[in-house]
Amino acid sequence: MPFFFVIGVIMEIGIMLFTEYSIQNAVEGASRIIRVSGTGTMSGEEFRQRICDQGALVKNCETRLGLAVESAGNFQGLDVPNISDIAPGSVLGFTPGTPGDAVVIVATHDWEFIFPFMKPLANVEGIDARRLHGIAAFRTEELPE
Repeated sequence: MPFFFVIGVIMEIGIMLFTEYSIQNAVEGASRIIRVSGTGTMSGEEFRQRICDQGALVKNCETRLGLAVESAGNFQGLDVPNISDIAPGSVLGFTPGTPGDAVVIVATHDWEFIFPFMKPLANVEGIDARRLHGIAAFRTEELPE
């Protein structure tokens, strides 16, 4: 019995880490639209959905992925949101900026543990979950004159 428990815990940790990698990869891929061409008329919810589309293997992405997009004229002026402030399934802020601005994108996803005794890995107060995240920071491309 302990052997199967350890195998299960190892599998869950592996799947959790793969999910975090998938979120990071999806954030990097979706951030390209802001980096290269701005968002046009895209809303925060549409951008969040774009991340979910690119991270297709992320379980319950539509209801658990939280997002914050902040911009400033330079990197020193960026107000980077804390991952604990981004609620699951919400858009905390969506200000993608203008050409030449510094932008940071933070996406979070709450992983609820399946196996018992995994609470020491939790980092979300009130529930036995770990808040996974993906972050992209870049300067948007300036339009040619």
